[in-house]
Amino acid sequence: MIRTIDVLVVEDRELLQIMLTESLIDDGLSVTLAADGTQAMSMLSQEGMDYRALIVDVNLPGSISGWDVARRARWLRPTMSVLYVTGYDATDWIAKGVPGSQILTKPFAMTTMLMMVSHLISVSPVSMLH
Repeated sequence: MIRTIDVLVVEDRELLQIMLTESLIDDGLSVTLAADGTQAMSMLSQEGMDYRALIVDVNLPGSISGWDVARRARWLRPTMSVLYVTGYDATDWIAKGVPGSQILTKPFAMTTMLMMVSHLISVSPVSMLH
């Protein structure tokens, strides 16, 4: 049995949720959506959830940022691939991003996002630290 790779997408804009989901599914990945940081934190903590990758908007509604979600995801699963997306200045990524992650600035082509996710999944974030 071939197991699909589960990706958690955390994005508050519905149109971008749809575009990301369709592109990832077309690429053979399984997708779960969260619209804010609180929902994402809950999903990450659910028993049996085995996300391999996280695509997270840096600026989410509410008090939990994309930076917070990614740190929690890595704490729960140190090998989880993380791709941040942002429409703002990406300079905070160096200081706030988890090691071995990547950042993609909006607007972006879905093919670029898919290439970055594919690369992140194929290379363990832990091995990128050494």
